[in-house]
Amino acid sequence: MAYVTRLEKVRSDIADLAIAREQVETQIGALAEVQLKLRAQQAKAAEMGRPDLAELAAGRVRSADEQMSELTERQGALREQIRKLAETAQRLEARIPKRR
Repeated sequence: MAYVTRLEKVRSDIADLAIAREQVETQIGALAEVQLKLRAQQAKAAEMGRPDLAELAAGRVRSADEQMSELTERQGALREQIRKLAETAQRLEARIPKRR
């Protein structure tokens, strides 16, 4: 019975991590749109001969790039945690006697 309880906990943890991964993926998508807009602002400011605005936009682009890197790392970490828990779930399932 202990294996069943542990398996239920592992499955719950996998579901929680999957939700967190989906949220991170949503944030990545939104941030990608922001990055495009910021790069367009930077280019437009440069075209207008406004190096002050171009530099401001460049700073925002760098900040968005850093955020994207952090989110991408988090996404990878979540995927790895899910993978490990899925393996744990398989091992637990193998230990639970099959009922006939």
